[in-house]
Amino acid sequence: FFRLYFAMFFRFNRALFPKVQPRRPLLRRFTSPNASNAVRGLRKPFLACGLLACAGSVLAWKMWPKPVRSPDEGLLATFTMEEVGRHCHPTDAWIVLNGEVYDITDFLSLHPGGSGILRAFAGQDASREYAQLKHSADASAIRSGLHIGTVKDYKPPEGLPQGLCAPPPSSPSSSKQARKRLVILGAGICGVSAAYHLSQDSLLMEAYDLSVVDRGWMVGGTALKSSAIMFAGPLLEHRKENKEAVGLAAWLGQMSYEMAAKMMTQWEDISFNPRPMLGLCFSEAQLEMARKTCAPGDKVLTCEEVIAAEPLLQGSLDLTGALLKAGCFTVDPFLVCNAYAKRAAKAGVRFHMGSDIVEIRRKTPESGDSQQPVSYELVTSNSKVIEADVLLLCAGAADAPLAKPLGHSISVRPMHGQMYATRLPEGVPPLKHMIFSYEGPLYWKQRGDGANSTLDPQTLERRCHHVYGLQVTNSDLVCKFGGDRVEGDYHENVFKEKLAETKQRVEEIMPLLKDADMIGQGWGGTMPFTPDQNIIIGRVEPGVFVCTGAPFTKGAAAGMLLAVDVCSKLSPGAESPLVKDSGMEHRELLDFVHKCR
Repeated sequence: FFRLYFAMFFRFNRALFPKVQPRRPLLRRFTSPNASNAVRGLRKPFLACGLLACAGSVLAWKMWPKPVRSPDEGLLATFTMEEVGRHCHPTDAWIVLNGEVYDITDFLSLHPGGSGILRAFAGQDASREYAQLKHSADASAIRSGLHIGTVKDYKPPEGLPQGLCAPPPSSPSSSKQARKRLVILGAGICGVSAAYHLSQDSLLMEAYDLSVVDRGWMVGGTALKSSAIMFAGPLLEHRKENKEAVGLAAWLGQMSYEMAAKMMTQWEDISFNPRPMLGLCFSEAQLEMARKTCAPGDKVLTCEEVIAAEPLLQGSLDLTGALLKAGCFTVDPFLVCNAYAKRAAKAGVRFHMGSDIVEIRRKTPESGDSQQPVSYELVTSNSKVIEADVLLLCAGAADAPLAKPLGHSISVRPMHGQMYATRLPEGVPPLKHMIFSYEGPLYWKQRGDGANSTLDPQTLERRCHHVYGLQVTNSDLVCKFGGDRVEGDYHENVFKEKLAETKQRVEEIMPLLKDADMIGQGWGGTMPFTPDQNIIIGRVEPGVFVCTGAPFTKGAAAGMLLAVDVCSKLSPGAESPLVKDSGMEHRELLDFVHKCR
């Protein structure tokens, strides 16, 4: 109000008195004897407006929200963790990182990784989890703009990640000591799903002390650090119509859909969002491959129909058509894993995060009696030892090197993938569908070696493109795209040149995104791939089970199958509660386990 008043005063003064010296005070100009009677008549209204502007300015200053500062030296305010904990709602969310307090309320809808993980840590200390995830320099710059204060008498977090509910402390009873130790290695989707489903078997929980061990924390590498929002493929068959003809992949797809829908409606929000997917074709050969993979409910679209269905594809180069696939959905990987882990922890499962297992040793009985079952020692990177009577390997591609000292060869290899996020330019239509291109699948089929890599593992030269992407569920601005696979464990490294090539290919497919800037530097992670793309589930020796090769989209159902197999071996004859969850008979579940390698 105050600034507006003086701006008007100055403009009127220069317009009415152009000949008055500009250095003369404004008030003297307005009261100049050269002023006409009409101008003199404006003096009192202008004075009244000035007084109202001053009063309005004071009132606005009192009412307008200001940065929270302490009375001494103008520093940012200090808060207790109890005060921070009150700000744990989507409309009022604070978070603590290394003792600094950030107001992330307005940033929830802009987070490239989705709002779910931020909402899960609202009002809490997420220092360790933030440090374990790869963030770009842009993230640090954005973070500084959200800084509002510090935590008084700050103590770094210990124990479980704050997003995961810890189980109640166990009492050292004799019955507790007599229980055997079942350790699940890996807190990704397969591990936490298996932990939850095992925890629902009361007989198993009475006999075994269940623990989950991971070097990082929940969710794992690719799902959280690279993708954040995942999508599941279509349902190619319908189990209820023809149970005998159903393949394992089709059953896993449908079961994952049903489990995610149940979690969303009966448990909590996991950002479950059914939406269709477009398989884009850029040649007649790709279009022919799309026709061969067309399932009931799918539809092959012409180029004009594709653009009508997805306006963001206007101007796409060489687009010949697409396959519109039904039965797809998106979920937030963190929210899914967190939902399983919280319920497993509540049932008594213990979580040991930050334990990097570098070796597994078989421990023979001290008595030398070959009839007694062996146990296992899990050696961490800091030479600590975790003992187990039964071991479940759910560590993805790491299962192969961990099982090798035990004499087992697990046919799984690491596949590095990377993605990037971008904000839609103003006026650009949203991305309605999930998309992928048939460029990669056709190339891999013609090559026939099962490599399924877009880059040469030796030279990193490009073999083909494999573009896929979607718009983040919680935002009208952020889209995520990927397109690179290369065999090998490159951890979280990002090949920037190759990611730039993927971005260029995305812009060729969607020319409207040419002015869209990349958010940060992209993400990278490792996925478990088997030679024939089949999931490996089963027992490799009496005390060791394995579950690997499952993508996130089928990991929940794969973890349930592992739990079924474990229960059938450790407590034979008992009717598993998993029958109720799956809607199938116990024998049918075991049949699907036997279909896995």
